[in-house]
Amino acid sequence: MRRGGARRAACRRRRTPRVVGGRFRQLNEDLYTSSGAANFARFSKDPELAEAYHRGFREQARSWPENPLDAIIARVRAMPRGRVVADFGCGDARLAVLFFRPASEPHTSAK
Repeated sequence: MRRGGARRAACRRRRTPRVVGGRFRQLNEDLYTSSGAANFARFSKDPELAEAYHRGFREQARSWPENPLDAIIARVRAMPRGRVVADFGCGDARLAVLFFRPASEPHTSAK
């Protein structure tokens, strides 16, 4: 790769997390400020929006000093067997995958 190409590639690698994070923040704001019906229609029309949202969420979570889900997982592990726990989050269904059913089952949206 030529010298200028290497510099452009390095710049792109540094910029990508910011772009992903910015896209996530915009999608998150749209979700909070639009109706459920409008969001459902928008995400149904463009399924890439859900992937962009989850990609951004994962990127943001990497920068957190502590992921709250880790504390929730520890508490669930400490619960007596037989307790009912539901994962209604917007992440990758990590809680459901760890404790309940394989990602291939229809009620789990993890990939």
